[in-house]
Amino acid sequence: MQQYDRGYRRNALWQMSPVNTLIIVINVLVFAGLSFLGDTTDVRFMYNHGASFWPAIIEEHEYYRLLTCTFILESVTCLIICLYWPILVIILREHLGSLNI
Repeated sequence: MQQYDRGYRRNALWQMSPVNTLIIVINVLVFAGLSFLGDTTDVRFMYNHGASFWPAIIEEHEYYRLLTCTFILESVTCLIICLYWPILVIILREHLGSLNI
């Protein structure tokens, strides 16, 4: 019975935060795709694929870079750190929601 409860809580946790789940999935897919296409530590490669560069955003009006830069990650370490925060938010929402603040 206890094993069933843990599985139910885990599924309910992910269903409570579909936006966080979507952000996690997008981050993993974009990182995997960019890693497959080239070197994610190369500045020119990252620039060509939408990395944030203020002169390009302001002078060339490439405003899409404000959104794409949030999903472009340099390394597996960056990916793990970026995935940590949405998961932490999900866990905190579950615990703080039970406090009825």
